Amino acid sequence: MAEAACVRIRGTETVFNPRVVSFMIRYECDRCGAGLRANDPQRYIVKIEIYAAAGPAEISDDDLRGNAGSVEELVTELARADPDEIEDQVYRCFRLDLCDQCRKALIAKPLG
Repeated sequence: MAEAACVRIRGTETVFNPRVVSFMIRYECDRCGAGLRANDPQRYIVKIEIYAAAGPAEISDDDLRGNAGSVEELVTELARADPDEIEDQVYRCFRLDLCDQCRKALIAKPLG
């Protein structure tokens, strides 16, 4: 009988069986699709962070006076908006696995 990949203990806690899970994880280059192994010396991890370059908001007392309607409008608009879409406008992070050939291509021409 095959071993289970995970075992449920005490209701909601899930414990993963490392002997089974290590065989289940598949790595591939996110650029070309080439197969990679977990400890492959030709496997590279790339992390990309994109975030708004705006500094801290500078709001004066004059900005707040008489603009209560605009602030309420903004709060209402944000409440209706998709949280993921709002977050994407401010911060986004990517983690990619690359093979050696794609790593070299990325270094040579980072913006494609």
